[in-house]
Amino acid sequence: MLKKFTTRQLVFIALWSALLAVVNSAVGIAITAAVGVPLASRIFTGITVGLSVLIIVRTIPKLGALTLLMTIYSILGFPAGAAGIPGFWPSIPITIASVFVGDFLIYLTRFKTWSIFLAWYVAVPLNIGGFLLALWALGIPQLDKLLPVAHIVVLVNLVCGTLGIILGLWAYTRLKDMRLIRQLGD
Repeated sequence: MLKKFTTRQLVFIALWSALLAVVNSAVGIAITAAVGVPLASRIFTGITVGLSVLIIVRTIPKLGALTLLMTIYSILGFPAGAAGIPGFWPSIPITIASVFVGDFLIYLTRFKTWSIFLAWYVAVPLNIGGFLLALWALGIPQLDKLLPVAHIVVLVNLVCGTLGIILGLWAYTRLKDMRLIRQLGD
């Protein structure tokens, strides 16, 4: 059965989303400006989002926790492009849809650690494919820069996210006995 979120869990998700959006926006803008390729910031954000996904799923194992995290993150990071391209409004529904697929996969596998990796490997290509489709449908001129390196962006994001999930697992195993983390799981 689906469980309701406690106020404490919702506040934790919102605060984690805000922290993630601020960090990824600041660093993501710098990376995108330096490289000049849209979605190049995924190198860094793949690690931070992968880490966040593991922390949230292990701390609050409920359907929708991950979707809620990334919904807030994509809305807060929208102006700076934390979840994609700066000011590109389709990034919000694309992120929500792809993350929900991953969230549902994790739910179906009863929140096993290996399912976080599986969800990442499914959601990332869906997300980047959604961006490419939206860029093409809206006739955005940056598409010509992104298409030749799209497969590299997907691969790098998968590798960086895997690294982030592994770092998240390492951090979670050290923090899981903290009182705050134990209270969030209730």
